Amino acid sequence: MIDVTRNWCNFSRNLELILTRPRVDYRISEYVVNYIHKTIPQLDKILVKNYYNISLSFLTDSLITERDDEGCIALYGMSTVERLGAFGHFTDWDYNTDDTEYWIYGKRSTLLDVSCYSSKLNDTISPREYADIAHNMVSVLLKRWYKRVTKEIMDENKSGMDYDYIDSFCFPATFENQKYQDDIADHILFYNREAENIIPNLMETYKSHYKE
Repeated sequence: MIDVTRNWCNFSRNLELILTRPRVDYRISEYVVNYIHKTIPQLDKILVKNYYNISLSFLTDSLITERDDEGCIALYGMSTVERLGAFGHFTDWDYNTDDTEYWIYGKRSTLLDVSCYSSKLNDTISPREYADIAHNMVSVLLKRWYKRVTKEIMDENKSGMDYDYIDSFCFPATFENQKYQDDIADHILFYNREAENIIPNLMETYKSHYKE
């Protein structure tokens, strides 16, 4: 099984945005990635010794404050020299839409990074919609490394996912069954240019907000 890490990339560390992350079960991401692994042989070719970590990073496009002609973006709280475009780049216009875009970082030793920003990524996104975005993210990775992997092939593959299984997970998922990377931290720092604040316990703050 491929190890899947989920990141809710809230660069502004704005508390309100931290709380609007998709409330879907982490096992949906694992299902999507491992379904592709079983059905698309090219993914296996970029695994290292049968172990690989795929990092799915999500952020809301409400963080985007600027875009230049080359497709580089600036995010809230980031200076011009910190633009994501300096480190990653949009790679697949086949998947990009008016409200959703994908980009990848370079291949690392045991980690594949793929990121997505979308107005759909919020606390109301359904498990099916989330699964489709997660599938697109892995598809962008595969298309980047293998020219023979086309959007048509990946769209057909997506249609074979077991949506009844995806819908079987409790929605909204509990905090414990979301498992974003920040959830393991003992505190969360969120800030802007004028001030810093600390969330001493994200779990308690989250559960209080959603009355879990």
